[in-house]
Amino acid sequence: MTVQARMFVQRVSQTAHQPEAREVELTVITRGDEAKEWAKYTPSATLKMWITNPAAHEQFAVGREFLLTFEDVTPVREPVEVKQWPTPA
Repeated sequence: MTVQARMFVQRVSQTAHQPEAREVELTVITRGDEAKEWAKYTPSATLKMWITNPAAHEQFAVGREFLLTFEDVTPVREPVEVKQWPTPA
């Protein structure tokens, strides 16, 4: 099964310790008549990426819209063990 989401760049930020990298946050488009049908099926979603390749993160300007396509969305057959971090005392 293929799943698609219409998203826009909500925020692009950088940190002092790694100035060439960017954190890019995309959010589902819910505004406007064109997105009304999409918003009905995907009313909320956020995607955050930490990108260290300048040529890649330059593609993600704030406000730019994208159609994300997830091909062959298949659940994992075996449960994945999630390890918990120890709680500090």
